[in-house]
Amino acid sequence: MSWWSSLSGGKSGRKQDNASSPILSENDDDLYPEAVARVMESGNCSVSFVQKEFRIGFLRASKLIYAMERDNIITSLDSSGARRVLKDEERDKITRTLPTNGHRPDADDPFDREFYFVPYPRITTPHSDLLLAGRKCYMSDPVFEQLATRNGRWVPSNKSGQVSDFFTYTDIGQLDFAINDYIDFLVQVRAAAESELPEHVKAEMIKSIGQLTGSDGHSYAAFIEAHGGMTRFIAKVI
Repeated sequence: MSWWSSLSGGKSGRKQDNASSPILSENDDDLYPEAVARVMESGNCSVSFVQKEFRIGFLRASKLIYAMERDNIITSLDSSGARRVLKDEERDKITRTLPTNGHRPDADDPFDREFYFVPYPRITTPHSDLLLAGRKCYMSDPVFEQLATRNGRWVPSNKSGQVSDFFTYTDIGQLDFAINDYIDFLVQVRAAAESELPEHVKAEMIKSIGQLTGSDGHSYAAFIEAHGGMTRFIAKVI
């Protein structure tokens, strides 16, 4: 039985009878096959959807989505910032540029290792840059140079495909395991701050965000206090 059949368990058998099972590359995240199944069944392929469905951090959800893009499960972002699930016939026509194990033959070469885009977790980081967290590429790929000047950096993975915990410093200090929740917090804050809403509405939205708790269990109120309290925080952002 294929991974797709085992995950679908007959719940949507009619839809999957004529569907070809996508070929998935090797992925260190055990959640990947289930996330692919959920995205294909729902047709929703946003980072926020995966994040909410599995109650995981933004960085982890981003990596899962970009892995699906790499495996031709979903499209890349279009001009409106949206993705869609590829149809079976579309997926079958795409020529794969990476081997099925997800690694280039010379991936042990430090100059051809996988890199992940890590945004600088600062209150001033633009919303668009925060949304790029976890974007994967190789040093020779065009996207590497395109994103080189943004508010972040390309971080090389180790041989197991993981990013070092060293890259968890933020504008309120070293956060380690709270880094995912902090980036999620900044994504929501920057989205409100960069909206076209009146300033008093933005302030109310940020106050509401400050009452939330991240998917990893860290209180957003603690992040705001680390910035000097709500009044000072809003003054920094708006």
